[in-house]
Amino acid sequence: MKTFLPLPLLMLLTMITLPLSAAEKEAIIDWSQRWTLATPLSGIVKSVNVDVGDSVKKGQTLVSLDDRGYKAHVIRTNSAVSRAKENFAEAKRELERGQELFDRTAISVHQLQLVKIDHANSLATLNGAQAELTQAKLDLEYAQIKAPANGLVIDVNAHPNQTISNRLEVQPLVVMAANDTWVARANLSIDEINDWKTGQQVQVSVNGDNYTGTVKRIGFEPSVSKPKTLYEMEVEFSAAGKTFRKGQSAKISS
Repeated sequence: MKTFLPLPLLMLLTMITLPLSAAEKEAIIDWSQRWTLATPLSGIVKSVNVDVGDSVKKGQTLVSLDDRGYKAHVIRTNSAVSRAKENFAEAKRELERGQELFDRTAISVHQLQLVKIDHANSLATLNGAQAELTQAKLDLEYAQIKAPANGLVIDVNAHPNQTISNRLEVQPLVVMAANDTWVARANLSIDEINDWKTGQQVQVSVNGDNYTGTVKRIGFEPSVSKPKTLYEMEVEFSAAGKTFRKGQSAKISS
């Protein structure tokens, strides 16, 4: 004799025995950080030390301009600062002597004023020379484009002997991206947003490998409006030793 369970009880048992399915979203891989590198200087490219796909370390020189002119400018301004310091030191001594003579009524107010003016001019010349030296040193530093962080070279727009002219518009020479952390981006409908929370730990699957990630941001403005309104979710994750490409497919699961 067969025993049939009442339909409501059968439905309840089914809900208990079957686990709730985890939320899952299709996503694409993107850079967590991206840098477009250039120099404010104009000049000639002396060397390009990297190529697309190279992993680089923070501070590594990527592109160098011919820096002979900038080195010469540093030498000239160094000399100008030395002369200005000597002139200012002499002007300071003259001011001290002038003040002493004035206190003894040996010189007039007008003569003391002239000494003060000479002292002020010497100080202004020294400050100007020191400012020019600072700029010269910065220009010499800008003649080399260095990696701002550890990362991956994703584009190179420079080659040796290329003329760089930045008078009207700065030319990007190297593009880098972080390769220690990555971002998976997915679009959520308004009904799906409550299934995810900022700071939530999730799993990111790429090419069958799983990584632990964190929901960093869920948009408040639509990323897609037609044919359906969608909001972008951004998940950051680490993948030690792995290199991905922007646009690769991924899955995010809670």
